[in-house]
Amino acid sequence: MARRALPWLAVALLVGLTVSLLVPVPIGGRVAEAGGNLCHAPTFALVAAVCYLTLRSRTKMKQSTAAIVVWGAMVFFGGASEVAQGYTGRDASLQDAVDDAAGVTAGVAAALALEATTARRRWLAASIALVALVLPEIEPLNELWDCYRARHDFPRLASFESFEELSRWSVQHGRITRVADHATDGRWAMRVDLEGFQQNGGDGKNVEYPGVALEELPPNWTGYNELVFDIDVPPSVRPLELNVKVDDRGQYHDWNDRFERVLKLPAGHNEIRIPLEQLVTSGGRRLDLDRISYLQFYLDKPAGHRTFYLDNVRLEGKR
Repeated sequence: MARRALPWLAVALLVGLTVSLLVPVPIGGRVAEAGGNLCHAPTFALVAAVCYLTLRSRTKMKQSTAAIVVWGAMVFFGGASEVAQGYTGRDASLQDAVDDAAGVTAGVAAALALEATTARRRWLAASIALVALVLPEIEPLNELWDCYRARHDFPRLASFESFEELSRWSVQHGRITRVADHATDGRWAMRVDLEGFQQNGGDGKNVEYPGVALEELPPNWTGYNELVFDIDVPPSVRPLELNVKVDDRGQYHDWNDRFERVLKLPAGHNEIRIPLEQLVTSGGRRLDLDRISYLQFYLDKPAGHRTFYLDNVRLEGKR
């Protein structure tokens, strides 16, 4: 009875996997993305194991032949699905394809362990399955842990004491690195290198507003008085004109419906304090402090490459 059900189970799993990989996901964010990445390897492992056992039960293929066929077909399926995602409103990812391949390896190895005739072969196949299954889970688990830490550390928004904190930030026309100098809280700070203004930059787009942004942060800022952050500016002939943007409606709407301030920062250490009562749009609307959704530091068409160091972004003055 169990063998008769295997083909139907394999078909059902393949159909479900195809739908889950190609249908656009209505929710987003780091938690959802990490959760999805966490499922890649185990899901492909399950499907690959069932497909292998089905092939072995319905044909006279040898173990090695069935393993190669299933491994090749499933790895191709994983890669093809990532390419197809680019046409269904989702983002194709090479890392996802690699995780899928690791899951396939784990599933085939686990199935081989079930059929092993000696303890040595069983132990070897099981060990390969375990390693192939665990390795892809490390990065998404670290990201989920950092999501928890971000909530736990509030009202501190950034301190860069862990490498995973960099993944909280998006970068526009530049790069960020974690450095062990210029720190004002703990041992680490974030170095921000931004490109200068240019028409049709290296990626074919205009470089006008390079910057860094926190697109996911604890939204409820009520009960605090100030947004505070530390910026170190290397010696330069020009002060750093840094724009600070805070938004409560995401970043894609009218420019005059968000808070913006231009800071002219001299070389050296600068501690910036912005009273939350001053978070008012140019149209006069006060931001909703219980739904803050976006914090950005950017330059407005800078004349050349600029570098600064950011640390200890926090809220202070709890009422």
